[in-house]
Amino acid sequence: MKITKLLLLNLLSLGGIFSCTNNDVTCNLQVTIAVATVASHPCTYSGSIQVTEPLGAEYQYRMDNQPFQNQPIFLNVKVGSHSLVLKDGSGCEAVREVNLDTIAQGITFKQVRQILTNRCASCHSGNNPHGGLDFTSVCDILNHWQRIDARALQGIPSPMPQAGLIPQEERSKILEWIKAGHSYSN
Repeated sequence: MKITKLLLLNLLSLGGIFSCTNNDVTCNLQVTIAVATVASHPCTYSGSIQVTEPLGAEYQYRMDNQPFQNQPIFLNVKVGSHSLVLKDGSGCEAVREVNLDTIAQGITFKQVRQILTNRCASCHSGNNPHGGLDFTSVCDILNHWQRIDARALQGIPSPMPQAGLIPQEERSKILEWIKAGHSYSN
């Protein structure tokens, strides 16, 4: 029964008419789960997934291992793959996998990330990055912009990289990003 039920759930995500027995209830479903998504910031859970079809009081919705809910919208969703489950009034379920994308990376952030990768990744990356900061990681760059400002731009308490400050043109690009709000999407 478990193998049959798993196969059925995988088939249901494609839509169509299927029959099974679920706790002595025969399930005849014709369902395609349609969704609308809003991309998430890579470091915070800011995305959303909303079931747009089917809708109605006879349905409940679940994302991943959360409990079922009556509302077809899921807020504060992180980037990645999520399993949506739709359950009808008879207890029959349909499943759809949904991938939530990352919001677009801004040009300025992309340039700053490349500068930090080129100039700082030799020490600040890998399994044991210097100072615990991995400047190939989007979230480490965003969360530690003040340290980047102090060390790479101002040289306080000592310049980074150790060989001397980053060239002025690249420091200006980092400063522009910081003054613009040091965000991912600018």
